[in-house]
Amino acid sequence: MNKKDLIAIRDFDPKDTNFIYDTWLNSLRHGNDLFGLIDNVRYYEVYRAVITLLLKDATIKVACLKEDDQIILGYSVSRGDTLDFAYVKEMWRKLGIFTDLLPLKIKTITHLTKAGHAIWKKKFPDAIFDPFLGGA
Repeated sequence: MNKKDLIAIRDFDPKDTNFIYDTWLNSLRHGNDLFGLIDNVRYYEVYRAVITLLLKDATIKVACLKEDDQIILGYSVSRGDTLDFAYVKEMWRKLGIFTDLLPLKIKTITHLTKAGHAIWKKKFPDAIFDPFLGGA
């Protein structure tokens, strides 16, 4: 059995919302030392609002199991050639799911974790990091 037999890429379903907020907020909080310095209450309250703004105009792709599309393996949030965030559950990493979720061309990345930084430098060396596009 190969990846294509197990995994599907689908569009966003409103049922995915809580998973996206939870994983994005927690991954950024614990995967980026600077975000870890922010007071817990302030971080989760304010950054949830930032994510809400980004999601309004985003293309969201979700990787899920083919047999049950509500079992999410990962997702990407992008706006054109700007990647705002991507996440793949740890046990499903290194299978190419991340790449399957991405737009064809990435020119800008707005959010980085330690793991994301390594991927950026390896896979997208010509892309720029610009966190200020987050609210644009």
